[in-house]
Amino acid sequence: MTEVEIDWKRRGTGVYQQLALEAKDKLASATPLSEVEPNRRRVAAPRFDPLVLERKDFSAPP
Repeated sequence: MTEVEIDWKRRGTGVYQQLALEAKDKLASATPLSEVEPNRRRVAAPRFDPLVLERKDFSAPP
């Protein structure tokens, strides 16, 4: 991995560590569904490389 990729990963890990610390004050109890809701929409996550912006040199001409 490059130094930029290692730095990106390190910063991302820090974000998740902070979220874990904050979760205890933000989580709330919920009642689970007993069955799937009819006609419930499904969400598909986009396929992309999260490092694409980190790797792109925006100072270079297109």
